[in-house]
Amino acid sequence: MNLNQHRALPAAGIIFAAMAIAACGNSASSVNAASTSAAVAPLASSAAPAPVAPASPSAQSGELSASCQLDDGGQPVTAQDYDGSPGYEVAVTNDAGSPVTVNGFAVTFSAFGGLVDNESPTVDTTLMEPGERWTYTLGFENAPQVSENTTLNETCSVTEVDTDNGAVTPTVINEPDGQQNTQQQEQQQAQASAAAANQQQEQNAQVDVATLTQDANFSSDVGQVGSAVTQTDSDLGQTRSDAANGNGDECINASTTVYNDAATTVYNDVLTTAYNDVNTVASDIATVRGDITTIQSDQAALQSSGLPETPGAAAAVSAAKSAIASAISTINGDIQHENDDLDTAYQIADSVGTGACAGDGPGSPPAGLSPIS
Repeated sequence: MNLNQHRALPAAGIIFAAMAIAACGNSASSVNAASTSAAVAPLASSAAPAPVAPASPSAQSGELSASCQLDDGGQPVTAQDYDGSPGYEVAVTNDAGSPVTVNGFAVTFSAFGGLVDNESPTVDTTLMEPGERWTYTLGFENAPQVSENTTLNETCSVTEVDTDNGAVTPTVINEPDGQQNTQQQEQQQAQASAAAANQQQEQNAQVDVATLTQDANFSSDVGQVGSAVTQTDSDLGQTRSDAANGNGDECINASTTVYNDAATTVYNDVLTTAYNDVNTVASDIATVRGDITTIQSDQAALQSSGLPETPGAAAAVSAAKSAIASAISTINGDIQHENDDLDTAYQIADSVGTGACAGDGPGSPPAGLSPIS
């Protein structure tokens, strides 16, 4: 195999190289090495192989550290940065106190949780000074084919480093492989999304409780109907007063004044003004019932999400139900009062005319208001 060597000084940063994976079945693997040194060694070729470094003192297990990951332009491959051409990157650091000559590696590959390949690629001999770190972007013959379908499930690990003095078991440095990195990102995103959704859900439930509390105040509606009843009582009193004057000249009092008191004024008090006010109350009660249903749904959803019940929700629902019952009771009492006033006004007006003026009244009273529920 050929190696493009670059040696890194300990303080320098790492320049990552990328190389396409060799097709399955190739007779040889391709190797590329990089370091952080500004100076680049000449590319080795078959005509002029790279010179072999002199033998170095023996490195012991644990004096070299190595890592392997599926790399894409110097970054672990993830679903977010996959570009279709990642490679396997091996990094070795000389932690010993003397130079070490590196000739190759033993690398294992796993995909979807199972071991699928062991390979031992050789590299152009690298003399690593103490503290230096070398990176190699490698192609392998039988490693898992890299594709977007399998990339995020692949891992690789350096089990041995081949030196002039034999195989050394390195200290394994775990790199964030694509699957782990992606799972972490997805988990973080999912957690953030869930937290935001939970917060929004709780905020919506709180708003719904506040809305119910505001809507369930029927005092204005009830007061409006009460005012209508007061006005009807007053107009009924006027009807009685006018009826005390009897037929009037040419039956005018019976056929016009008292007639209009009952059939126009009291009629409109009940079947126009009070009718509209009662309908407003009924509509507002329906709104509050809808608010209660919304809150009950909110609390069921919170419970399903494992979230606590909205503070004050149960009390607000209970108070709203009591307010509805009280409003209905009061309004139905007012409705009965209005209907009684209407009947009485017609009876008075219909009984004023006597003698020649008999029959000048408005006749039987119309149907009054229906109770609400």
